Amino acid sequence: MLHFRYSFRYCTIVLLITVRLNLIILERKDIMVILTACRKWNKKRLFMVIACVILLISSALFFHARKRQTIILYFTGDILLDRGVMKYVEQYGYDYPFLKIKDTLKDGDIVCGNLEGPLTEGGIPSLKDPRYIFKFPPSIAQNLKDAGFNMLNLANNHTMDHGAKGLRDTMDTLNKCDIEWFGAGDNAEKARSPVFINIKGTVIGFIGYSAFPPEGYFYTSERPNISMLDESSLGESVAEARKKCDFLVVSFHWGREFDPYPDDIQKNAAHIAVDSGADIVIGHHPHVYQGVEEYNGKFIFYSLGNFIFDKQIPPGTDKGAAVKLYIQNGRLKNLDVLPVKITECQPEILEEHAQTHGKP
Repeated sequence: MLHFRYSFRYCTIVLLITVRLNLIILERKDIMVILTACRKWNKKRLFMVIACVILLISSALFFHARKRQTIILYFTGDILLDRGVMKYVEQYGYDYPFLKIKDTLKDGDIVCGNLEGPLTEGGIPSLKDPRYIFKFPPSIAQNLKDAGFNMLNLANNHTMDHGAKGLRDTMDTLNKCDIEWFGAGDNAEKARSPVFINIKGTVIGFIGYSAFPPEGYFYTSERPNISMLDESSLGESVAEARKKCDFLVVSFHWGREFDPYPDDIQKNAAHIAVDSGADIVIGHHPHVYQGVEEYNGKFIFYSLGNFIFDKQIPPGTDKGAAVKLYIQNGRLKNLDVLPVKITECQPEILEEHAQTHGKP
């Protein structure tokens, strides 16, 4: 665990011990002798000693206060910026999908969503039904950033819709906009690597997996790719990531589309993740909300549903949920489940209907 070793408590103990030793000295030596020695003491050295003590106590207070601060994390469901959403964007501007959420997300230290496609002008389209090949204009990444998003999951079945070039363009674009990502990389090893962010002295880790391989994209371990779920190595990977952070988020792209209930594969993988050290599990892909399970003291959100998405026929696809976490001292203090309503491709977070888990 990455913790600051010194806190106000430790400095107070050191200070009390020092005072006690000084009192013992005063009891055993003549007061006048000590006063005479003090007069001969180099004033510059005395000033330096006092300054060092003040600096030590101030630093301890500063780091202690940082550790006590609450960190706020938001998680949303699927973000689509093509197809029906793009029709509204072309008519009303790139800021259109985000107009109703900017103020809601502004207090988040991290705002994370599942980016359901590449940010690219186009690579080699995947060999699949053209209706399900997505790409987003790279310039809209800045609108994502302006809306509060500073972390994105790329481990999903649409990231590779325009091949290796599409993924590279996505990573380059996110870098330029200062948006972090996880769940993809230049090769399989990098794709599986967790991302760690230090916020106010607390290290938050992110690791993502897709239960679905890239559709119509031929890959090898040395080519750009997403991180894919492998239950046989999941526990070890999560445990290793947990050693390097104070709080670990594990994200899964999984489940059956439009099914409001998680399947056994989801449940098994989620439980492995929690048993191996995940502090929270966030899921997406079914395009409908699948509820929350509390397992061994940790929360599992099997699917947050859609967030920015166009109109779909099945019921439940025009709503979803956002999750707001309150982290203190590296632990989840409490969380809010915030209902999301989508109208003409614009999400609205209904804060007044939030459900709180844990102690407010």
